[in-house]
Amino acid sequence: MLRGISIAVGSIWVIASHIAKPGSLNFDECFTTIDDELYERNAGGHSIIDDAVSAVSTADWPKFELLSIQRVWSWLTQIADFRTRSSKSKLGRAIGAITYLINPSHADENVLGLVWALIGLEALYGNTNQGLRSQLLDKSEAYLGPRSSHSKQFGWMYDFRSRFIHGDLDFVFQHHDFGGDAAADKFIDDAFRSQELAIAMLIATVQRMCIDGRQQLAFEYVVTPSASTVAG
Repeated sequence: MLRGISIAVGSIWVIASHIAKPGSLNFDECFTTIDDELYERNAGGHSIIDDAVSAVSTADWPKFELLSIQRVWSWLTQIADFRTRSSKSKLGRAIGAITYLINPSHADENVLGLVWALIGLEALYGNTNQGLRSQLLDKSEAYLGPRSSHSKQFGWMYDFRSRFIHGDLDFVFQHHDFGGDAAADKFIDDAFRSQELAIAMLIATVQRMCIDGRQQLAFEYVVTPSASTVAG
């Protein structure tokens, strides 16, 4: 547990920690200071990144590594967007999206974590606005390795996000009573399951980029000979 992290330096360390050792960092209490003066104090809680990593722990994809926090810190500080705290690149947008997933308390949680995670994923894997679903699923599998199980869940996750964002799903109000409504309970369960899958994919991708020393992802199609090709 961490106590009394200054937002100026601590936020950098927190982001690096979540990428280096996904799901391992929780807070006892959080303090925000401005010019060394206490601005805000929040109760602790475990991050939704922790929930996401736990949710996919029984699946074979995506896989996570345990990295040195110093290694991730060094990689992050090479990204101009990270130093200015304002995105100017695709990777900067992905890192910026992760900052919105690091909540100090369960009170701050909502299904918009799904939106932030997909913003990061589409920034990294998307090339055009056309066929984003297939781009995301195909390219992530090419980069993170093949999904040997649970592959349909990730397609379902993207479809759920699209229906939600485009107003095609009924949803519970911000202030609602938990329990007693099967449809509302199902929406909440589906929303958080989708969020967990998207966050896990985003963290695994950024972690792999750190390992590879990459600041962008580029893909190209390659035509390979088929088994039926006859040599001329």
